[in-house]
Amino acid sequence: MPQIESLYNKYITHIELLRNANILTEMNNDYICPICLRKFSKEQISALSLEDAPQDSLGGHKIAITCKDCNNSCGHNIDIHLVNFLKRLDEIDFVEGSTRRIEIPDNGRKINAMLEVGNNKELKVILPQKINNPQWLQEHINNIKEGNVIDIKNQKVDIDMKKVSTAILKNAYIILFSHFGYSFLLDKHYDRIREQIKNPSRYIVPDLWTKQPINMQDGIYLSNDNRHRGFFIIYTCQYKTDRKHHFCCFIPTPLMPYEFAYHFFDEYQPNTPMYMQTINGDFLTDEKNIKALNKWIYSWDMKLKYEL
Repeated sequence: MPQIESLYNKYITHIELLRNANILTEMNNDYICPICLRKFSKEQISALSLEDAPQDSLGGHKIAITCKDCNNSCGHNIDIHLVNFLKRLDEIDFVEGSTRRIEIPDNGRKINAMLEVGNNKELKVILPQKINNPQWLQEHINNIKEGNVIDIKNQKVDIDMKKVSTAILKNAYIILFSHFGYSFLLDKHYDRIREQIKNPSRYIVPDLWTKQPINMQDGIYLSNDNRHRGFFIIYTCQYKTDRKHHFCCFIPTPLMPYEFAYHFFDEYQPNTPMYMQTINGDFLTDEKNIKALNKWIYSWDMKLKYEL
């Protein structure tokens, strides 16, 4: 796991390079939180925290730094909705290794239980005493007979699909930032993404992601198609089972309006080929790569030419 100080110094060096290359006009070397854009000096490093994308609980890794306020806010307001969403998908399909909270109706009373899915989808009901009325639980157990049919009901889980979408977008944005830093993401075009992350219940950015099967490895890809010119960020999430959930999220360049890109994807037909360019190399400290990237972003050139 990266140490926050070493990662902080890496981005400060990146800021210095951008300023010397006249790409960034910041007057100092303070770190800028990629979500709220507040600045933090080296003496304020304790106000920052490592950011994982996707979430650690979904198999992600700590790849960037955000301020603690943004980190905590995202965790409480949006990340939990993505976790609950993927957990519910596993529950619906009875994925082996998944567990869920259930309720068992019992003569007008409610028994709390856990349902585990084992090998070959064998179901196991666990009746924990600590989350039940002990007397009700014992009476329920005494009344269980072999061959009885047990009605079960899933307990409600807090899932807001706009917040799920915002969590998916936030992960893609942080992955993009970890690779490219401030080279172009400080552009006002991306204020809408930052506002969406800070206000996850509002519809600020259209949903530019899919969970359809994607035959590509996790990573960042460029699209030169002027109907969707920008970045495809593909990443995998996994919640406590062997099942993997693949996401593909699109983030446009500043020349590409979000709604224009959304219109294309809204009418996209499955299996229609989309051509993407793989991108590798150092875009944090290699000035040639950074300048080539910025030239591509703010033009309609078909190819990005940079040093590998």
